[in-house]
Amino acid sequence: MNLKAFILLVILTSFFQLNAQEKTPITIKLKTNIANSHCLLANHFGSQKYKVDSIPLDGKGAGIFKDKKGTIKGGIYMFVFPTFGNQYVEIILSGKEKNIELTIDSTDFSKVTFKGSEENDLFYSDVRYLGPYQREVTKLSEEYKTTKDSIRKKELETKLIAKEKELLDRRLQVINTKGHTFYSKILNLMRDIDVPEAPKKADGSSDPDFKYYYFKNHYWDYTDFNDDRLLYTPIFENKFKYYFDKLVIKHPDTLKKEVNYVISKIKDNNSDMMRFCLPTLLNDYANSKIMGQDALYVHIVKSFYATGKAPWTDSATIQKMINDAEDLDPVLIGKTAPNFGVFDTTWVNYARLYDQTKKKYKLLAFWSADCGHCKKEIPLLDSIYPSLLKNDCDVFSVSTVSEDGKGENKAQLLNFLRDKKFKFKTYGDPDYKMNPLFKVLYKIKGTPEYFLLDEKNVIIAKKLGPEQVLDFLINYRKNNK
Repeated sequence: MNLKAFILLVILTSFFQLNAQEKTPITIKLKTNIANSHCLLANHFGSQKYKVDSIPLDGKGAGIFKDKKGTIKGGIYMFVFPTFGNQYVEIILSGKEKNIELTIDSTDFSKVTFKGSEENDLFYSDVRYLGPYQREVTKLSEEYKTTKDSIRKKELETKLIAKEKELLDRRLQVINTKGHTFYSKILNLMRDIDVPEAPKKADGSSDPDFKYYYFKNHYWDYTDFNDDRLLYTPIFENKFKYYFDKLVIKHPDTLKKEVNYVISKIKDNNSDMMRFCLPTLLNDYANSKIMGQDALYVHIVKSFYATGKAPWTDSATIQKMINDAEDLDPVLIGKTAPNFGVFDTTWVNYARLYDQTKKKYKLLAFWSADCGHCKKEIPLLDSIYPSLLKNDCDVFSVSTVSEDGKGENKAQLLNFLRDKKFKFKTYGDPDYKMNPLFKVLYKIKGTPEYFLLDEKNVIIAKKLGPEQVLDFLINYRKNNK
């Protein structure tokens, strides 16, 4: 099983094993004008929606849901009506309710009323307020964009700022006076960070990065990582992913600190929040196309899974992850590339990686003559070889050919080399005579595979194809003179 498929299994296992320890029996009574039909109760989980149950509606349009299995954790749920084009009514459940009644009118699904639900009284008070509020803001914004009258533009700007403050004040009032409700936590989750102006230095200047760092440092101020209910909204996942995808600098060392920082906010290792956040980060970095982020996969496995911070994961799965991390660790960017020996295509004379010192840099390229991608990329590598030499970089080309007992694989390689007439020399070890084997040291599972090394044989880049490696090398040399 490849790493990507394996990590997907970890994600799915984590999701479907989410805690069901706190079971709160709740009864929800529906009154509708939709007779002899049915509706679906569903919940948000991040960006996805999942069916919880199907509820029959009798001849009077009444239905009832009893949470006999304790599946309601709290979050934003919805009643979906398939016979009305899957229109739905969203409701907030804190997980503490006993009985709720709601009345729904199919002629206008926004006209829903509740009994026994403070959460939804607050929620739908906001919904009813936001309709005209958004229409007014849209009207003001459109006029602001089109007017050329500077005085009117200033008036509109003032009005828009006032409307923004009006909404903020309204929500802060709920947060401050209804802090016991789950809805107040949802509003806090959506709450913007008020970034002040950068303080002035002695010379009158200010730090141009102040606003960025202030926003990032306060990004999680209003988020409760120990309330699993936030996962069952469409809000938390987007906020979580924005932080790591858009806000945090993508350097591996920085990302390690950020992962540690965010995960440290979760107190219960067995919580739904930990079951979501940790596998999500693991999956993202295991499959990242950004160079160097495999170091984050190694970090997460070693720091969390291998140390008992993911108790929902079985021991066999964790051991497989540890083995994968140990395979990746020696060839991460910043590590010294393992030395190895190989033969030239006489299969007699041998060379070692560290002995190739004619140039300051070397591009280690593993490839195979029977690989379709290699047949396209290695000739391309040959075409930029003169430019690589001009930039103080040589190529150490290694074929992953293995002997088949008939000599056919060797012959295929030699024919390919004879046909292409590459400017650089190619090596290999088809008979596995050298120890340790380069395939083991570099965990070659697919070709082509590239590693760019500096004069100390430290890996400075990898997984860059011929189209990218030359540009990277030129920029690297400029920044490391």
